[in-house]
Amino acid sequence: MMPHHPAMAPKVAGVRARAAELLDKSVNEHGAALGSNHYLGASMGPVVNIMQQQKRVAGPEEDPFRTQVRLTKFSEYLLHLLTPPEPRFGGRRKTVSFGDGSTEATALYGQLATAFREVNDALSERLMAAWRQEGAPHSGFFGSSVLQINEALPDRSPMLADADFPGALTVLRHGFGTPDETAAWLINGDFYRDHYHCDLGAVILYALGSPISVHWGSLYEPRLPGAWMQNVVVPEAALSARWYSGDVSTDECFGNRSQIISGAGLKVDSSTARAAVRLDNKGSSWNRRVWDYRSDPAAPVLRIRDEFTGIGATDWKIFSLTLMATGAVQTDGGPREVPLSSAPAKPPAGAPFALAPGVIRLGFQGQWDVDLDLFIVAERSQQATVTGWKHFWHPTREADEYKQATGKKFEEAQYILRLRGTGPFDVVIVPYRRGRRPPDLMITRTSDVLSLLRGGKSTTLAD
Repeated sequence: MMPHHPAMAPKVAGVRARAAELLDKSVNEHGAALGSNHYLGASMGPVVNIMQQQKRVAGPEEDPFRTQVRLTKFSEYLLHLLTPPEPRFGGRRKTVSFGDGSTEATALYGQLATAFREVNDALSERLMAAWRQEGAPHSGFFGSSVLQINEALPDRSPMLADADFPGALTVLRHGFGTPDETAAWLINGDFYRDHYHCDLGAVILYALGSPISVHWGSLYEPRLPGAWMQNVVVPEAALSARWYSGDVSTDECFGNRSQIISGAGLKVDSSTARAAVRLDNKGSSWNRRVWDYRSDPAAPVLRIRDEFTGIGATDWKIFSLTLMATGAVQTDGGPREVPLSSAPAKPPAGAPFALAPGVIRLGFQGQWDVDLDLFIVAERSQQATVTGWKHFWHPTREADEYKQATGKKFEEAQYILRLRGTGPFDVVIVPYRRGRRPPDLMITRTSDVLSLLRGGKSTTLAD
């Protein structure tokens, strides 16, 4: 109605231009969004709403979902934020958590599916499937999405695989739509900068359909923006307290997010995909690579390797990795109990233990029916701690789904593995379903070659 009102009609062209300007500010030329998974709703929600209204009164030549290429690319980006079906939330897919965000649903999938119908039907159907696989969420934050989503539209599988979105992140994924679905996200861009955390180089991992290592989703309370609670590497000298204490700040970046990204991207061959990021800072360089070895899709292997060059390359550093584990950690020296804290933004102090050069195995019992062996490949002596922390905040929708799925009030508990060394750091994660650990599972290293023995078969983990 409004575009035809005499007072509004002269302003329609300005509205259209302003919406296009906001789209260009909120989404880059590759489709990556400005905001974290939660706050991309703040930047893109009003834009999509306005453009859906434009579509209602515009001819085909002015339909923004036909003319604005960034809307198509953003839709692909949004699709690739989908987690595997989350056992924590009744088997529903969610958007993966990073920055100020939780593992949560968004109505944007349904809105975009509706807007792209009869413009790009294949994309519309993939988006509609994503919306339904989330549980068909609605929102009233920017006006009722009941008026913005056509719930009767057809769908088809999103069929997601590996993807690269310069400016934000790279995704490694195989087995989409199967029980073996495995995915890894590497944050490796700085166009994503609205409600960011100190998370350049951070990883989020799912394996065999289960969460293995996730970003803390305590979006509001307690908020954890600092590098200490991210899956990154920080210089020990930058810390505000001893690395094994419970007093390290959870707010400080310790140099993360002040780096310059000098290289990032995706490389794929027939049996392996690799994501990478190279971060330079005042003459020092941190190169992180993440592998998804998938020669047997039902028996994936994930690997994180960090190498350092330039100034401070041999200084002491701390590698951190959260793990969705429970119970004692199995080591060659026997089981180690893990101290667990729920004090706001304050994980407990850890008791350091030594790691000799070579290949060290730590066995973890997962929380969601997928256990894992984690192998630390150390060229030099290192130290380690394993502590735990949990929080109890999540968006109401997902908190309710968690209670329905588990019978318990929501909590997000993870162990935190920290390694202290001068680098490189090399961690190999071998997941397997509960009770199905191959008895011969081990990793050996000969010179610079890693070999995985599993089920009587030896596989080289190539660089």
